[in-house]
Amino acid sequence: ADGPPARCPSDASSHGSPAGTPSRYALLTGRLPSSAPFYSGTHTGHFDAEGTVDISWNTYITQGAGPPCTRQRTRGCERRAQTLGDMLHRASYFTGFVGKWHVSSPAPGVQAYFRGSHGRIGIEPNTTAEEGAAAAERQRGYTEARKELHADVERSGFNYSGALSVGNVVDLAPLGLALHNVEWETEAALAFLRLGALHVKQGRAAAFYLHLCTTLTH
Repeated sequence: ADGPPARCPSDASSHGSPAGTPSRYALLTGRLPSSAPFYSGTHTGHFDAEGTVDISWNTYITQGAGPPCTRQRTRGCERRAQTLGDMLHRASYFTGFVGKWHVSSPAPGVQAYFRGSHGRIGIEPNTTAEEGAAAAERQRGYTEARKELHADVERSGFNYSGALSVGNVVDLAPLGLALHNVEWETEAALAFLRLGALHVKQGRAAAFYLHLCTTLTH
């Protein structure tokens, strides 16, 4: 990660975590979750009653906005951890990410949908034509809002991103989409494999790598 490494106050906080988000951080970066560049959890010290670092849903790949953070500039800047995608991309791999991301904060537009501010997207049985059209319009808005999520994944070292889930399936309940869509993830993964093979065949990549995280495995 950019900037000074985080310091853990005890041995207990320096181990990995069985929780989903820090585990994803460790797999993507090769670093201990306690080294995540997120101020609220590890950089300035968000401690529990025993004085250990809170390693949970704050172990994100990126945090903040603005110029890159340095030892002299620790506020009003962006911290970003290097990922496996970054390293393979530099080695001329064509890289892809499909499925559950959950290592960056959802864009405000996506969060509004999660809160149910725009209503349900899922079309219920026996709806009217007007209700179906309204649901389709919400779906288009949700797809547009999710573009920032795709951009964040691609900024983290992946040429391709598909079937992205930013949180847990339960978070999609207000949208009427609280289900595991394995077919959606599989289609995105197969599309990447075809595209990756084409890049190698045409000499645009030395090899390809897909990071696939289905929601079923949490």
